[in-house]
Amino acid sequence: MNKRKLKFGLTSIITICVVIVCVLVLNLFVSIIADKSSLSIDLTRDKVYKFSEQTNEIMKNLEKEVKAYALIDENTQSEYIDYIKEYLDKYIALSDEFFVEYINPYENPAFMQKYNDGDNQAAIGSIIIECGDNYKVIPFEQLYQQNSYSGTVQIDMEKKVTDAIMIVTGKVSQSNIYFTQGHNEYDGTNFKNFLRDEGNKCDNINLSNNTIPEDASMLITLAPDVDFTEDEIKALDTYLDNGGKYIFVPVPEADNLDRISSFLSEWGFELNYDYVIESDSERAMGAGNNVPIPIPELAEHAITEKIKDSSSLLAMPDSTSVSLVTTKNNSEAKKLLFTSEASYGKKNLKSVTLEKESTDIEGPLTIAAISEKYQPEDSAIVFIGSLAALETSGVLTEGAYLNGDFVLNVINYLGGATTDTGIRAKQISPERMVMTQQQVIGYAILLQYIIPLVILIGGLVIWLIRRHK
Repeated sequence: MNKRKLKFGLTSIITICVVIVCVLVLNLFVSIIADKSSLSIDLTRDKVYKFSEQTNEIMKNLEKEVKAYALIDENTQSEYIDYIKEYLDKYIALSDEFFVEYINPYENPAFMQKYNDGDNQAAIGSIIIECGDNYKVIPFEQLYQQNSYSGTVQIDMEKKVTDAIMIVTGKVSQSNIYFTQGHNEYDGTNFKNFLRDEGNKCDNINLSNNTIPEDASMLITLAPDVDFTEDEIKALDTYLDNGGKYIFVPVPEADNLDRISSFLSEWGFELNYDYVIESDSERAMGAGNNVPIPIPELAEHAITEKIKDSSSLLAMPDSTSVSLVTTKNNSEAKKLLFTSEASYGKKNLKSVTLEKESTDIEGPLTIAAISEKYQPEDSAIVFIGSLAALETSGVLTEGAYLNGDFVLNVINYLGGATTDTGIRAKQISPERMVMTQQQVIGYAILLQYIIPLVILIGGLVIWLIRRHK
């Protein structure tokens, strides 16, 4: 009997030891694999921890060593800092050429002073992406954003870091964008900052005093209220004949632009100088001034094909429309964004009513369009009928809106780059659960009385069964 017990005991001890060793080996194996791959399951609504195909492809084909300096204390524990660490760990797992170093900015303040990329000065919380002599600074405040539409907090780190990697490794071609001056144009500070953050160069140019630079990727005119001169129209025409690209963004009230209007009509754009009202509630969103903001439909085009199925909103407040007419220079004009049949363009801008009047233009209305010409060189003009769609604070950067993707696709298409942006900010703050008073009472009864009672009865039943065996 004792021998049997001894044998049984030894067998148990050996079995336990074997199981422990197997668990330790398995744990070590899983830890090694986890360092090089993501084994976690992302159950968040916006798939916060799942990288886009674009990021995965870029990191897979990374041929140069890229280093990320995180100007944070690695021992700091907070929700937002933890997200940054998690994202950087995922980048490390995607490529052997990507390295991360944490720099404590309080112990080494001189380090961050060395990095200023012309747009941003490195500061506490910044991420610096460096490859050779090239680097890009991502300020902490650009990694997160608060959605003004829903109030939720979103993380935009993947887009910022991936864009920075593409820039420092030369994977993205930088556009040189010139904004026309001399016609009381809108300055476009928010729009320019957005373009610069995406790696583009922005400068101003007066066509009456300067020759259009050879390195100009495109020209942009924002809301002029003074007409172009004949010489400026000739300069613009010559630029486009040589393969130039031009974006024209008017406002409804500017109706004294005869020369530029005539020039645009040759490309198939007839400016309507109206104010677009969208009366289809499913194609509009509310605004503080009670004027519905058009949420246009996207037409078929290379610019829109990657974003047509997005659930985000493309907001076009204070829009004016354009009619597509027969071109006079062998160009082809196509709509990009258009409103519903229930919309109309209000011609009398001094009217005191939003109701449709006899002078108004029937919908659907084109509020963004492109005209392209392929001879003698590939050239194009894009009409965007809403300055507010480019300049309203946050509308280009927040994930709830599609404006940023649309604008970047326009810029990239004209500049000859890819139109597949694909990376959006992801929601990280929890959504609120709205419950009625009856639901609150019902859940309280369920949790406080019913579930405990079921557990108690189940326990008694099991005890009675075992007692009478």
